[in-house]
Amino acid sequence: MLSRAGDRLRDAIVVAAQAGAGMAVLLLHGHASGQGAELGGPLSPGLYAIPSFSVAEEFRSNVFGTARSPTSDFVTTFTPGLSLGYRSEPFTLLGSYALTSEVYADNPDLDSAVARQVASLGLRYSPDRRLSLRLDGTYTDTNNAGQFLLPFTPALGTPAPGAPSAGATAPATGGAGTTSGGTAGGIGAPITPAPGTPGGPSVIPAVSTQRIHASVISASTGASYALNVQTTLDANYTYTRVRESGTPDNAEHQGTLSASRVFTPQDTGRLTYKLAVFEGNSQQRGLTTNSGLIGWTHQFTPLLTASADIGPRFDSDGGVGLDASASLEYRFLEQASAALAYTHGEGLVVGRQGASIVDTVTASVSYVPLRDLVLSLVGSFSRTDSLGSSNTGTTTGGVATGSTGEGVISAPGASGTATPAVTTSNTGSTVETVYAIGLTASYRLTQTLSLRGYYQFSHNESSGPSGAPAVDNHVVGVALDWSYPFRIQWFE
Repeated sequence: MLSRAGDRLRDAIVVAAQAGAGMAVLLLHGHASGQGAELGGPLSPGLYAIPSFSVAEEFRSNVFGTARSPTSDFVTTFTPGLSLGYRSEPFTLLGSYALTSEVYADNPDLDSAVARQVASLGLRYSPDRRLSLRLDGTYTDTNNAGQFLLPFTPALGTPAPGAPSAGATAPATGGAGTTSGGTAGGIGAPITPAPGTPGGPSVIPAVSTQRIHASVISASTGASYALNVQTTLDANYTYTRVRESGTPDNAEHQGTLSASRVFTPQDTGRLTYKLAVFEGNSQQRGLTTNSGLIGWTHQFTPLLTASADIGPRFDSDGGVGLDASASLEYRFLEQASAALAYTHGEGLVVGRQGASIVDTVTASVSYVPLRDLVLSLVGSFSRTDSLGSSNTGTTTGGVATGSTGEGVISAPGASGTATPAVTTSNTGSTVETVYAIGLTASYRLTQTLSLRGYYQFSHNESSGPSGAPAVDNHVVGVALDWSYPFRIQWFE
């Protein structure tokens, strides 16, 4: 059996290497033909095609996501990707797609040519200096919902999941993540991924550890208008749908209106109204939440910035809560930075039916000791419970069912300030708690190729009437990441 698995693994590596080499030859030929590659620095205005390819070898300690007698295996992954986009001063459009194939050494039945797919579309348009418009869409499909629990391990130069492009708002995180507008965590790809960078599942909170099929789709649009130098108005709408095998779809519509004003060079205040409507769960269908928040951002020094938002939340079933978020960012060296964030809000979760509330704390550190070496560490904690004063929510990850609770959450690509919530009742509910750690070291070998080593850990436990044993998962991997920004010059 081991011999047959080894033969298949070797054949897969040979095929992937040939494909990668062929792609590289085509690109180099295109460059020699005068199409040109823009490397090392921001892309200049123009039309780009950015192919990428990543191959990784991983050790996974719990491939089936079980609490007892976990099964470990070595997994080889291949991730080709392609980004196409147009970049200019008033208008930018970027579309990306990546898929991941997996080959297991000891569990060939788990081999999959399409284990994960991630697609995204991002548009930015500024018709004048006062007005900016945006449109974002993402689609994620995976055959293992438990991967949403793992922290993100980016390739060199890749922003953390949810790191917004210009004008965008960070999305919610996966398993150990945050709410809309919060700091990202999970193994997901950014809503607008870095050009040519292969990604994992979308960023959205999760508690499921089962190896089941799950998909997440999100679409958001927004507009920002500067009334004057000090005052800006923002309007955003986000639709999110979560689909898991064997359970009804869950969906959320979220809209936000906000006004911000710069009072001093160091202080910015804002007022935000958020409306969220949930669909899918029969006991929560039509559940609506209304939140009003007041927020403030203060820059203590050029290196230290703090932000906080807080306000009441009113549910259509009579529940009352408090939405809140806070963040702290500090750059203590030219080569290092750190961030700490807390959120408390409502939204959808992979592994639970209906709306949930989640408390999340996320901390991250990034350090660049050498020009071509990047070290990053992220740790997070999340506590998830069902939303609604009389709701009986059901988890789909084999962890728990429950009703009523506290927590924090929001959907990927959600706009506006993070808005977690607290309910007034917490009787007889099951609560999931997730701890996650991610460590990444990435070294740039050439302008187009980098070597990446990473470690991921997640611990999922539940308490309450339907509590289940804790599930741990360790992943250790090494990867080669290749990408080649390629400018398309039609008239040359």
